[in-house]
Amino acid sequence: MKGGACIRTAAMGLCMFTAALVSCSDNPPEIIETEWQVIVFQNRLLGATYQRLSLFVRGGDEDGEKDLQALHLIQDEEELYWTVKAESWEKSTIRGSDWYGSNGFVMPGGGKLPLGAYRVLLEDLSGKMAESRIYLKRENVDTEGAVFPSPLLQGSTITIGGNFVDPEIWVYDTNDQFLFRIPLPERSITVENIIGRNNVLTAGFTYYLYGKQSGKYYGALNGPYYYSAN
Repeated sequence: MKGGACIRTAAMGLCMFTAALVSCSDNPPEIIETEWQVIVFQNRLLGATYQRLSLFVRGGDEDGEKDLQALHLIQDEEELYWTVKAESWEKSTIRGSDWYGSNGFVMPGGGKLPLGAYRVLLEDLSGKMAESRIYLKRENVDTEGAVFPSPLLQGSTITIGGNFVDPEIWVYDTNDQFLFRIPLPERSITVENIIGRNNVLTAGFTYYLYGKQSGKYYGALNGPYYYSAN
């Protein structure tokens, strides 16, 4: 395989490798559902635009969540693989269930994601794995032609500008750790509303704006932006 590709969360690059741990259980994990989407990311910190893959699984293990070790993504044809460990993956609540994964699967060097089949593997501490597949069938998007949401600030209110479907704000703490994503059906939210969801945000937070253009299959993400109480 072409080396260990990197998982990049938020604006920072972070390579993650699988640790060899031992579990006493014989119960294998399972992947119940898989959600994924191609995202074109305008990284304001790096001054670059590139594709990311958002991938989350609703998994289970009879021995509990703590028995899950890592999520792997493999594209066999191009000999590419990514790994994100449990202590580093992002956790989201979708339709009342916990999902695990990352919004930051990227190609080495920020290249376009290749089309074809990808294997998704959920691994537990004993090394047992559950497998599912996703398929990128559409032609890659032109990252140079993508349109991105932008923030309109008025007082303590953040409004998403632009004609986007299903807009969201993705919130990270000041250490760039993902906390939660908030749907914005009214296209705006107050800083007080965001801070009220987690007291650690009182001093400040990082956020990204997400949305989809009508008729496009991919999402558009713009950031990072910063809020500071000082």
